[in-house]
Amino acid sequence: MKKSIGLQIQINLNRYNVAPCHFQPVVRVDYDSRETILHTMRWGLIPSWTKTKPEYSKLIINCRDDSLTDNKSVFNSMKNRKRCIVIADGFYEWLKKGKQRIPYFIKRKDGNLFLFAGLYDSVKFEDEETTLYTYTIITTTSSSTSIEFLHDRMPVVLENGSEELSTWLDPRTPWSPELARLLTPFTGELEFYPVSDDVGKVSNNSPDLIIPLDIKRSKNSIANFFKKKQETNEDENDGSIIPAKRSSHTSDDETTNNMEESLSKPSSPTRALKKSLRSTPKKQTSKKKKVDNVKESEKITNYFPNPP
Repeated sequence: MKKSIGLQIQINLNRYNVAPCHFQPVVRVDYDSRETILHTMRWGLIPSWTKTKPEYSKLIINCRDDSLTDNKSVFNSMKNRKRCIVIADGFYEWLKKGKQRIPYFIKRKDGNLFLFAGLYDSVKFEDEETTLYTYTIITTTSSSTSIEFLHDRMPVVLENGSEELSTWLDPRTPWSPELARLLTPFTGELEFYPVSDDVGKVSNNSPDLIIPLDIKRSKNSIANFFKKKQETNEDENDGSIIPAKRSSHTSDDETTNNMEESLSKPSSPTRALKKSLRSTPKKQTSKKKKVDNVKESEKITNYFPNPP
């Protein structure tokens, strides 16, 4: 029986709005040393045989699970020896209501990290000094999950510490029906809620992006209430002495700041570690790429904000 891999991941990237061409922590296992490596890779797969830098639209953002059954697909070499997992607290999806698009943040109800099944590759262009590592996220049907109303597909999720995770990461295990059977819909409980449409701009990066929209509105309403109250009191006391008893109470500004601080702190996910990881430094720079003769998979960029 294969030994399961338990990952305790402690990463502080402070990224709340990851989009294609951004770098993210990815876990892979080295073929020769069999060492588990935490590697920073760029989102948007570029196959190793690519000769020219691809355009943004040609990057392979995601890979449908059913496309891996085709032995002639672009993913043939990667599905055999270059499988990985992508680490995330959650992901975004948009609910379409006519012309309106409402962003939702989706996370595990148990507070654990998502470990998305992925594929990776590396490429070195003639005019570049460094090798670029890129990845794609594998998706499957969202049927029978609580987010089916948002989108008919979602990332494949593997469980930390499971034998399935160990099997998926093992580069010495060739592609097989056993591996294909791991690409199933998530069976755990999900938590999801609408968030600010500020997430649609990829330059925005704040904890506020993952705060439930109703809480954010409530916070703003409270802040506005105290702001108006303060302005009224200042107008009433203009040119006169402020009553001494006022100094014995918490000021309006302090009340507002305390409320904003308590409402704007997102909960931290549980992170667990049973095997140490060697961190590979990021050497690549984010640039647009172009893949020749690659049949692009149907994208689920709706899971994440659209690029600018």
